[in-house]
Amino acid sequence: MSASVGSELELFSDARNWKTYFSRLLAPYVRGQVLEVGAGIGSNTPYLATRAVRDWTSVEPDRALARRIAECAARRELPFIWKVVTGTIAALDPAARFQTILYIDVLEHIADHRSELSRAALHLSAGGNLVVLAPAHQFLFSPF
Repeated sequence: MSASVGSELELFSDARNWKTYFSRLLAPYVRGQVLEVGAGIGSNTPYLATRAVRDWTSVEPDRALARRIAECAARRELPFIWKVVTGTIAALDPAARFQTILYIDVLEHIADHRSELSRAALHLSAGGNLVVLAPAHQFLFSPF
């Protein structure tokens, strides 16, 4: 029996200690207009939301997952404008610029890393931060 797309996200959404740990390390780099690529169900956003964030755009290719993020955004659970784009970074307005672009445990799922990061760089404001969090060792990878 195979799990549905994104079902592992529920499991990892409860990894509070891990999310608290990495968000403290990343917080100084998360500011202004933020783009989170591959946002899943949006469970990382509350951990990275600081007063330095002006607005947040979550990009998620799976429609059902993007809809869940949109529901959270509609409830105004966070103190900034939270937009959701269903698709990939290619779905963004070419003129859109962000002070922070995040890839939290997602870049390793994208086949062509180089092209993806090149597209991301086109959306990065001068002096902005491109933040990538990924497993450091091959043994940390799993079927997820």
